[in-house]
Amino acid sequence: MGSVKWKRGRPVGLRTGLRFVACWGLFLFGLRAAAWGQAVVSDVIAAEGFQPIRVAVPRAWTAQSDAELIEWAATLRKTLVDDLTFSRLFTLLPEAVYDGLPPYRGEAPDVGPWKAQQVQFLVLLKVGRDQQQIWAEARLWDVATNELRLGRRYTWNPKLVRQMAHHFADEILAALFGIRDRIFTSKIAFSSTRDGNPEIYVMDYDGENQTRITRNDYVDLFPDLRPRHHQLVFTSLRQGVSALVLFDLITGQLRTLVDRGGLTSTPQWSPDGQRIVFVGAMDGNAEIYVINADGTGLRRLTFSKAIESSPTWSPSGNQIAFTSDRSGRPQIYVMDADGGNVRQLTFFGEYNDRPAWSPDGARLAFVSRQGLIFDIYVLDLTTNEVIRLTENQGSNESPAWGPDGIHLVFASNRTGRFQVYTMDRWGRDVRQLTHVGENKTPSWRPFE
Repeated sequence: MGSVKWKRGRPVGLRTGLRFVACWGLFLFGLRAAAWGQAVVSDVIAAEGFQPIRVAVPRAWTAQSDAELIEWAATLRKTLVDDLTFSRLFTLLPEAVYDGLPPYRGEAPDVGPWKAQQVQFLVLLKVGRDQQQIWAEARLWDVATNELRLGRRYTWNPKLVRQMAHHFADEILAALFGIRDRIFTSKIAFSSTRDGNPEIYVMDYDGENQTRITRNDYVDLFPDLRPRHHQLVFTSLRQGVSALVLFDLITGQLRTLVDRGGLTSTPQWSPDGQRIVFVGAMDGNAEIYVINADGTGLRRLTFSKAIESSPTWSPSGNQIAFTSDRSGRPQIYVMDADGGNVRQLTFFGEYNDRPAWSPDGARLAFVSRQGLIFDIYVLDLTTNEVIRLTENQGSNESPAWGPDGIHLVFASNRTGRFQVYTMDRWGRDVRQLTHVGENKTPSWRPFE
């Protein structure tokens, strides 16, 4: 692998001070494509000439004047503002500035005052009530051309008003940047003891709508949502035997895929959602296996006297990174998806584990232990630079990338008990998402 270049305690910052590129079509055409041919946020931000778009989101216009509808409209707007801010692709107009600008009244806007504020796009919201549902018309208005760029109408249960905002925020990223993997409607799956024994839960990317999925007396861990399907796979410890279980989020149906005795852990879906890689000890030693989504085609990939663990697919599906102690201490390795061409990636630390591939295929997050404490690092696979993201804040474990390639989710006991957090890939913008019980082994996926 060559020498490792360290960056400790001073993460690399975002590009700043670059000249705005006026022609967004040419800008998007020139983006570096992700490993599987579609843009992700990390690609957009890294592109030469990128500068965040200046966006304004005026207060929503409501068709009726009742207090409940006004509150829903405010929630819709705030969620949209939070989503766009989280993406780092936009600069939002400060709240104090809106008082001096014309309110949105549900018609085509007068763009003159917004141009004076150097606003490039307006997000316009019109909200009304239709019996037991609310409707929302959301528009993305191009200030420079004074034209509608994107328009959507949603009619949903009021309880789903945040989901309306998340959907439209995803549509904005697709319209302006060609980003198709949905970030704001993505979900984080995790294991929690809040109701007793460890069970599987799912929540929105921002920690809202935490929902219990499994209800049993077993120990359920390592959930992973299936790409482009409403299913998840997880490990279930049942009377001393661990099984690989598939759960359908629509029907509630459970199906055991592997239950052959010994260890079965850390399953992860392939990018196309057709295969699962996992650790199994059916033959005695902990090895890496793959199996098809329907439970057929079980195949062993590693044949080593060492202990193998924590497999993770590359975004292309052509490679698998994993942990092995075949060199004497647990280190990160990578192999082709058929088990061939094994090579070692890390050569430092006493115990490296839980690799996680970034969506653009350029980086691996992993944990490294010093004493009894794990911290999270990111290895740049092109430059061999290693950035330490956590330090002196308890033990930090189980990193997983968000669909944007900018943020990671992880578990940490920095407050005493393990909770789920997110942070950016430079170790900043840390947000605590869970607060009750012990919460571990998160994964983060688009959810369609």
